[in-house]
Amino acid sequence: MPSREVSCPKHHMRVVVGGATGFIGTALVRALLARGDQVTILSLHPVRAGRLGSEVEVREWHPPAVDDWAGALIGADAAVNLSGTPVIKPWQPWTTSEKAKIRNSRVDSTYALVEALRLADPRPPVFVSQSAIGYYGDRGSDVLTEEAPAGADFLAAVVRDWEAAALPAEDAGVRLVRTRTAVVLGKGGEMPLLELPFKLFLGGTLGRPDQWFSWIHLSDLVSLILFAIDNEEVRGAVNASAPHPVTMTTFCQQLGAALHRPSWVPFYPLLLRLALGQRANMLLASQRVIPERARELGFVFQHPDPGEALSSIYA
Repeated sequence: MPSREVSCPKHHMRVVVGGATGFIGTALVRALLARGDQVTILSLHPVRAGRLGSEVEVREWHPPAVDDWAGALIGADAAVNLSGTPVIKPWQPWTTSEKAKIRNSRVDSTYALVEALRLADPRPPVFVSQSAIGYYGDRGSDVLTEEAPAGADFLAAVVRDWEAAALPAEDAGVRLVRTRTAVVLGKGGEMPLLELPFKLFLGGTLGRPDQWFSWIHLSDLVSLILFAIDNEEVRGAVNASAPHPVTMTTFCQQLGAALHRPSWVPFYPLLLRLALGQRANMLLASQRVIPERARELGFVFQHPDPGEALSSIYA
């Protein structure tokens, strides 16, 4: 059985990354470069991608054409897709056009990258396609492994379509890994929104106190993606979520402690919906996700406890 340490490859690799300019992508690119890999970035925003450093190659995408991307993928050792517009934007309602943007930024980029994979010869042997635990919907206290069925709300439908867009890669003989990612803890992403009330000394439980909150430290997520790239045993859906989900009350208490702020003002669902509209559904969904597949394969989480994980971020 492979262990996390195996994710240092025996030879330097060339990895092609889509969506590299975001919170997760930036951390992944840095980790790839740190271990000596070559990185090619596929981006709609080449100027922004170029800020990741002179060591990376940047290929601009002109949708719907995929020829440039196919050329970048020829002979690569792996491809990773992290594309997608942020789901949570405070005070911006989920209009029909905004929902379409959330869906299309994920599904269309995945379709395009898979089509480029199919055209590339030789093509990368592995494709890691970002997904999300939104796949499961609001599930109360149910324990959710990779075998749990999909939910029925808007975000669950988006994630189902997102994963479906990646599946043709398997028909092309590419090993496909779908990383169903929980809320990522780090200095960026959704954390500034979660931090804000605490920094104003108005922190407290977000939503229902007994709802389950699943999370993963940014460094563990990056390591899990590297683990998926390097180990041929990893394929299919993998819950990228720490092994110890907690109730929202517990998480908010630990976040307050890490920020040296009290956790005393409850943010009832109504208040969250007033601030975030339908986007609040992401924070109000109760999801008790367990990384069963990652643990079976021997992946070791360096930050399994949320209190320690938060302390490491704000130390």
